[in-house]
Formats: sequence, C-alpha cells, structure tokens
Amino acid sequence: SKTSHPVQTGRYAETIQAADGDYIRINAWNATHYGETNVTMLGNMNGVNVVINITRPSELNVTISLPANSTRFNVSANFTANISVKNIGGSMATVCQLTFRAGNLNIINVSEGENVTKTIGTIALGQQINTSINLTAKNLGNTSITIAGSCESDGFNLEKADVSTRTNMTVVDT
Repeated sequence: SKTSHPVQTGRYAETIQAADGDYIRINAWNATHYGETNVTMLGNMNGVNVVINITRPSELNVTISLPANSTRFNVSANFTANISVKNIGGSMATVCQLTFRAGNLNIINVSEGENVTKTIGTIALGQQINTSINLTAKNLGNTSITIAGSCESDGFNLEKADVSTRTNMTVVDT
C-alpha cells in the first residue's frame, strides 16, 4: 500500500509483510531513470532510501490493437494483428523485434510467408511505431495470441509492458 507524503516531494511509504532475515529488493523509477536498493529485514525498517540515478535502458510497451479479445474467425481466414510499440525506457531501443506466440499454433499461426519473429529496428526514446503480423485461422478451436517485444538494448524491465495478449480467439466453421 503506497502512500505519498505531499508535504515532502518524492517521498513515499510502503508497507510490506516480511520476516526478519528476508532479503528485499526495492526499485523506484521515473520516466528516464531508476534506482535500486537491497535490504535484509530486521524489525521496523524506517529510512530505507532509493536513489533514482541510473539511466533507464530501452523498454518496450507492446499493444495489440486488433483483433479484440473474444474474436471469431472462419477456418482458413487470413487476418491481421495490428500492433503498436512504444519505447518507454530512458534510452534508444536498438535491434528490436516482435515475436508471435499462440496458445495453440494448430489453431492460429502466422500466415504463409510470414515469420514468427518480425524485425522492427531502432525506436527512439518516446517514439511509437505501428506494424502488423499476418495470421491464419488454421483449424477449429479456441486459443490466445501473444506478441512479445524485445531489443538488444533492453535491460532491467520496470513496467512489464513488453508483452500483449488477446484471449478467447475462436476459429469456427460456418
């Protein structure tokens, strides 16, 4: 339960449940920098500080805009997964790619001629790119689809926004 102290800018209090001797890693960040400190619990812990002075590495925010959750497709239908990718880290994102996964590749998979990995190149700090991956409804059933983004320049992932999933994708025979 995070509570800020408005009288003192940048100060927060956090309550955790832990036992004496437990090892705790604390991370704090803003748009461009982060900090980390490690402590071993011992009684009432006051005054644990995290200095936010390390430049954040690149970090992707991946969003599948289409198809929506619970979409139905006819068997053999070709469709497009529209994806937006934004670099929300503190540095240039280099040698970036998207990887397609499905809960069951026999139900939905990449279309012929499409790779499960798509190179998207370099993404400047704060820049958003839009791209797509062509998919095919292969067989009857229900599955999920996931797009995961990564870059060689990635480091510590703070936001955990580099993966987007759509669920309940159903292939029917009409």
